[in-house]
Amino acid sequence: MWNFIADWLFAGVFKAILDADGQGKGNPKFEDIDVVDDYPQPQNKQDFWCAKGDAAAWTLPVSADRAKHRRQMIMCPSFWKFGTFKGGAHREWPNVPTRKCSNIAYRVSRNMETLGEVLLHEYMHIDELVQPPLTGTVGDLEYNFYDCRELALTQPGKTKYNADSYAKFATELTWSTMCDRDFKEPFEGNGLDGNAKRQTPRDEIQLATSLQKRTAFSQPYEHPIPMTEHNTYTVEQMDQYLEAHIDALHMCSVIIEQAERNTDRFNRIFPLYFKPDDREIVVGKFLLRQERNVQTG
Repeated sequence: MWNFIADWLFAGVFKAILDADGQGKGNPKFEDIDVVDDYPQPQNKQDFWCAKGDAAAWTLPVSADRAKHRRQMIMCPSFWKFGTFKGGAHREWPNVPTRKCSNIAYRVSRNMETLGEVLLHEYMHIDELVQPPLTGTVGDLEYNFYDCRELALTQPGKTKYNADSYAKFATELTWSTMCDRDFKEPFEGNGLDGNAKRQTPRDEIQLATSLQKRTAFSQPYEHPIPMTEHNTYTVEQMDQYLEAHIDALHMCSVIIEQAERNTDRFNRIFPLYFKPDDREIVVGKFLLRQERNVQTG
């Protein structure tokens, strides 16, 4: 029996986030990130970070932490309302939509958005995670599925430095892989699919009493994760964050797997979000070799 094995010659962005140390458990530099409470912006002490726009999360420059000089992330109130993938060990969170193939409909839309996608977007802003292979900071040129696709059409050279291009590409390819189908193009403005509605939690889910305890995760986790000890997020919120982190890493693994194994699907979706010449930067360069496993009975 023959197995195909990928020998990596050059690691791309998604592999840098997932597998920088070769263990496939997440970049060790995740441990240098602090998830912190919202606080007034240094340049305007009257405004909190989450009061600006409708951001779900903020990734702050290292200089924002004057004490530790560590990278900081803030989860805004709207972060906790994004959907979660259905499956695995994931819980169905009260008041949070559960995303699955049967309720995201047949068009690329906001129905696909999850907590994991939000975190993947934020991780793209962290130079320590994505440089190399990138040589500059990833910013926010465009948001949402439609506008990220338009950026790839009109200014393809800029997509590799647009955070939402990575997040939306990963989201569409992950759902296409999980549901084993292609999706219609998004409506302008990234609206919901006309034949779908925003999903609400099942009626039988009971609202859990918040533990209201200043703490980190309630469950052990062996992968590198940001620090969360010194904030007022609840245990439930931190567990949600942990599952979102797992989903973000899973999306990276799907990208790498599809680039290696299902090139037809990958090659259909990739140029919708990136310049084809940037393939190596985004997913790396590898060789597939055959290895024969001899089974004896």
